[in-house]
Amino acid sequence: SEQVLIRMEAPFRQISIFNATGTLVRHIRQPALTEQVTVSQLPAGTYFVQFEKDGAVWTTRFMKI
Repeated sequence: SEQVLIRMEAPFRQISIFNATGTLVRHIRQPALTEQVTVSQLPAGTYFVQFEKDGAVWTTRFMKI
């Protein structure tokens, strides 16, 4: 897919997307509760999505095929 849809139940301060080597590839400050992120320019691989709010961090991942 060319886009990743990120839906949140509560607002976060920022969202960061990292590749498998830990390089930051996207950064969104003050994201909306629903963000559509274009990933067409990223190579295939595993990516980690990091959500940050009030000093706490949550991480999930997705694979681009």
